[in-house]
Amino acid sequence: MKLHKLVPAAPVAVRSVGQWSVGTSQTEESIHNAYCTIIEKSEHFIYIEFFISGLSGDDIIQNHVLEALYCRVLHAYNERKSFRVIVVVPLLPGSIIIDGSAHFESINLVFLMSADAINDGGAATVRALMHWQYRTIYKGQSSILKNLHDIIGPKTDHYISFYGLRSYGRLGDHGPLATSQVYVHSKLMIIDDRAMLVGSANINDRSLLGCRDSEQLRCPEDWRYKPDMKV
Repeated sequence: MKLHKLVPAAPVAVRSVGQWSVGTSQTEESIHNAYCTIIEKSEHFIYIEFFISGLSGDDIIQNHVLEALYCRVLHAYNERKSFRVIVVVPLLPGSIIIDGSAHFESINLVFLMSADAINDGGAATVRALMHWQYRTIYKGQSSILKNLHDIIGPKTDHYISFYGLRSYGRLGDHGPLATSQVYVHSKLMIIDDRAMLVGSANINDRSLLGCRDSEQLRCPEDWRYKPDMKV
C-alpha cells in the first residue's frame, strides 16, 4: 500500500495596515484579498467563521468576502458539482453589559435571550452587531441566503449552512439544566484541508480594509501530496 506525505508550502504573511498604523504610504488590504482569492480557488469545501460582509454593489459594507462565497457557491451549482460552505458564528456576538460589567462567552443563554437582557441599554452594541450579522446572512436584499435562494431555491441548503455552538449541563447533581454559548472566535478559515487563514483579523470592514485596525494573518497553503512513502 502506498501512503502519501504532506509537504506544506511556506506560509505567507498577509496584513491590513495603513499610514496611521505602520507609516506606509499606501493602505494595504492583503488579508481581504487573500480571503477572496482563496475562496475562489477552493474546490470542495470551506470552513469559515463569519461575521459581517457584503455583496458586490453594497453601498455600506465594503469588504467582499460575502461576494466571494456567493460566486463560489453559484459556480458549484452551475457546474453541478458537490461543494459545501460551513459557517460558524457566535450565537450572540461580542459582549453585553450587565450591572456595569462586560460579560462574554460565559453568559447564560437563557438570560441573554430574555427581553430584559437584549432590551437593556448596555446591550446596544450586541443588538447592532446582530443587525449587521443578520443582514449579511439572511435579512434583506443584500443577504447571501436571499440572493442564493432567488437562483438556487431550496437547494441552497445543499451548498451553505450556518451554525452556532453551545454547551449545556446541570447545576449540581440534581439542579436545573443550564446552557451557555461556545464563543467561536478563532478567526480561522480552512479550505479543502489544503489551505487556511488564521490570525488576528475578523471578517468585517474594521479588520479588512487596512485604513482602520492593523491586523496580520498567516496563510499556509498548497499542501501538496508527495507519493514518496511506501509500506
